[in-house]
Amino acid sequence: MVSRSLLLVLLGLTCLQSFTTANNGHGPRQCCFKYQKKEIPAKYITAYKETEHQCTKPGVM
Repeated sequence: MVSRSLLLVLLGLTCLQSFTTANNGHGPRQCCFKYQKKEIPAKYITAYKETEHQCTKPGVM
């Protein structure tokens, strides 16, 4: 009886660990998938940020 309870607890902990590991990705937060082809006037730009090097295509946001 004790071994069955211990087995259930260990199984539960293993499932919990796999869920937390899956949610802890190390990928980029934002990448560009669509691009603006027209030049944006400078008066509308308040800030910019380049995409991370892990993105498949470079871009500026």
